[in-house]
Amino acid sequence: METAIYVTGAKVSCKTRHKDNRHDRIVEFEKTQINKEYWGDSLAKDKVRNELHKLGFNSHFSVIEWIH
Repeated sequence: METAIYVTGAKVSCKTRHKDNRHDRIVEFEKTQINKEYWGDSLAKDKVRNELHKLGFNSHFSVIEWIH
């Protein structure tokens, strides 16, 4: 059986709305299992996207690394 991998945040590269000025940011969210069957990674990315929207960043971002 595979060991569960949990993350509590991510370092991401993102940009503000309607501009091409990229920023590296650390986004924190509730503990999430990223290797969970059926879209564990996507659930964590959705949490990142929601936090970035609250900060005024658009939905285009790249995860640089996960924070455990």
